[in-house]
Amino acid sequence: MNFRRVLIAAVLLSLPPSAAVANTSSAGWKAAIRGTDTVVRSPSWKATVPGRWRVPIVTLRGMTAGPSLDGRSIVLANAAATGDRTTTSFVVVQKLRVQTITLPGKWEFDAVSPDASTVFLTESVGENSYWVHSVDVASGLPRDRLVAKSIAPAPARPSVDDGPMQGVPVDRVTSIDGKTVFTLYDGPGHPFVHMLETASGGVLCYDLPSAMRRDARALRLRRGPKDGLVDVLLSTKVVAQVVTPALGPAVRVADTSAPPVLK
Repeated sequence: MNFRRVLIAAVLLSLPPSAAVANTSSAGWKAAIRGTDTVVRSPSWKATVPGRWRVPIVTLRGMTAGPSLDGRSIVLANAAATGDRTTTSFVVVQKLRVQTITLPGKWEFDAVSPDASTVFLTESVGENSYWVHSVDVASGLPRDRLVAKSIAPAPARPSVDDGPMQGVPVDRVTSIDGKTVFTLYDGPGHPFVHMLETASGGVLCYDLPSAMRRDARALRLRRGPKDGLVDVLLSTKVVAQVVTPALGPAVRVADTSAPPVLK
């Protein structure tokens, strides 16, 4: 790859605090700001959390994330956070416990592990430059940053490890079991799909052809015709397909020698 990428998530792309919506929801969970507190409702219980929190927004299209796969926890972002901040806070809300994570610098939410023991956050390390970290919820401390390898369109092989990432998240889809998150980004040179395995912390970046950049904000993702495949669509046409490591990581592009597998 010949460009640097940044993973921009959640709050950076949302409304400013003065225009923030008081009620946010995701996957049956709701967070409603009531004065200086936030009322959190799961599908089966309710809790009141001190402070003003909201479900994170993770794409330009307003998609939200935060609930853990086991249904017991949700991660909320600071509803008052601005682009200019010296610390960033998140809360992990469970039925009988609220865990606060506060980190120096500017961070954004990306994903959470199936059991909510780990939160995946992006750290701003300069102008348009971000690293992805896994953060241990129990201690509130970040682990090593996650460095992805880049997968170019077939028949190319993975490149060397990538550095910080640049781009804007456009769309997102999860694997059938919910443990792998695929996020489509409009990068500065070409769009790409960022894959994050939330149980293990494994990451890959699947580069799409630079010719697709003009339509990057119109692209969308969907699960492919079988587990391990993710379709990239422009309108109703499959223009590319991501192949996960279980099937041999690759990017198939329509109208090439390795076209997508259509339904």
